[in-house]
Amino acid sequence: MSATMNAEVKSGSVRTSAVSALQYLTSVVPAALLLSVSMLGPGSTGALAQTRQNPIILEARDSAAPATPRTLPGMGPGEHNAAQPVGAVTTTMNYPYGLAVDKSGNLYVANVFGGVNIYSSTTLKLTNTITAGLSYPAAVAISYNGNIYVANNGGDNITIYNPALTQVGTISDSSLFNPESMYIDSSDDIWVLDAAGVLHLYLDNGATAGSVTTGGTAVGPWGPNVTVWGVANGPGSYSEVFQNVGETLHYGPTLPNDFAGGSPEAGGETEDSLGQQYVSDIATNHVQIWASNGLYEVGAITTPATPFGLAVDSVHKRLFVALTTSDEVLVYSTAAPYKLLRTIK
Repeated sequence: MSATMNAEVKSGSVRTSAVSALQYLTSVVPAALLLSVSMLGPGSTGALAQTRQNPIILEARDSAAPATPRTLPGMGPGEHNAAQPVGAVTTTMNYPYGLAVDKSGNLYVANVFGGVNIYSSTTLKLTNTITAGLSYPAAVAISYNGNIYVANNGGDNITIYNPALTQVGTISDSSLFNPESMYIDSSDDIWVLDAAGVLHLYLDNGATAGSVTTGGTAVGPWGPNVTVWGVANGPGSYSEVFQNVGETLHYGPTLPNDFAGGSPEAGGETEDSLGQQYVSDIATNHVQIWASNGLYEVGAITTPATPFGLAVDSVHKRLFVALTTSDEVLVYSTAAPYKLLRTIK
């Protein structure tokens, strides 16, 4: 394991403007929430120490200027969430941001000012909370073998837990800045979008495979590929598609299969078993539902507060929507008219 680097002050920030033409929410985390953390260096991945022979190198996008860091929205001075210390055990939501569902339908909720809550697929009752090793958890994803990956926005790293909730490794990368959105593909490779709009790719063994600047705000699946939302490629076009074909990565806007629509202020993205895309629009408090080809919107859900993380439970045909400022997760049917089934608090 590599030596621990000097501790440095990092804000628990997650997002602000991705491009100058798009204004995001301007509230910032209070200065009292600044966190001093120690960042582990590359190679400190525990059981994930092996590397592949030829890591993938992502091509640099030649037309995009580097995105500016984003700060966590909705957290004005005096907000009640600010009183909750990071890593505290909680039986309720505390700024739920990222969501994930495992193959059994259990729900995982990354609370920025708490831990990762786990809810039963059958009762949707809280069954456990992960707090060890976390620093402002903003995103969570589940691998095929059931390991749990948590993006630590405050620690600039990814912590890995086995199904028994024991920490088994850490992915650290000096170029990873405030990770905020994460997706694990069918090969168990990890795609992480950070607060600078940079998309990072890590192989299933934890090896760094490369990165590319996108300016995006949410990453998720599009069939066998990966899509980054929140990228303004042109009029009405707000996503880029990344394809993993024979370990060669291609991405838009040159691909003919670019999504033609979507929210430029996306907070979360996921898809259902039919390939329909769900994108949370944080500017208008909507979840947009797009056809599998991305060319037209098939529906929308209006949420009572700002929606960020999204996850689909294909087993029970449910869509989970994280509402940050109201500290709850809404449960909707994935079939029109997308009925609200339950609220988890």
